[in-house]
Amino acid sequence: MWLAYYRLQPWDATRQDFMTAQLIALTANIHKKQGSRVFKPVDFMPWEKSANSRKMSQRQIQKTFEIFAKMHNARLKGKQ
Repeated sequence: MWLAYYRLQPWDATRQDFMTAQLIALTANIHKKQGSRVFKPVDFMPWEKSANSRKMSQRQIQKTFEIFAKMHNARLKGKQ
């Protein structure tokens, strides 16, 4: 019975990781430049093996986050 329920509603960290990746992808897409590629949740799940995912080095991940943080902070400053 528990196995059947788990198949319908998984409760492990994988599910939570995917939900978090969805939120990150949404946020990144809100702040992306017009005409650039659309981010998918798998882009923020480096442990997932997917034909559509691209490998990023630690430096690339850091640079991407820094760009996102600058864009986010600039947007917040504009609201003050």
